[in-house]
Amino acid sequence: MAVDVVSKSGYMHKTPKGKLDSGWKKRWFVLKEGETAMLSYYKKESEASGSASGFIMLEEAALSRQPKHTLHIITSADFDQDHESRTYAIRCDGEREFEEWFQAIDSAITRLMADKAGRALS
Repeated sequence: MAVDVVSKSGYMHKTPKGKLDSGWKKRWFVLKEGETAMLSYYKKESEASGSASGFIMLEEAALSRQPKHTLHIITSADFDQDHESRTYAIRCDGEREFEEWFQAIDSAITRLMADKAGRALS
């Protein structure tokens, strides 16, 4: 499973597991695309060359806009049976940054869906 092209990176804030509007932590995010797409996050930018603090696989994920420059990424338990379905709350510092991230993540998910549909028709 190759994930090799960094399409966007930068700081955003995320909440801990189980919380959708509290406990915001600043993290360095890296969106990588290839055969799949993954949004990795690190405590700070300087750690991005090492192991991620966590990651969100975008295959079978849904994206939604929320108030206060916040987006939710909902992952599916059906995609990876080792993980449960989860909603990630991620907040940007401003409207422009929010729109850039939303478009980048939405485009990655759309490409994955189109690729999957193309493979199913082959």
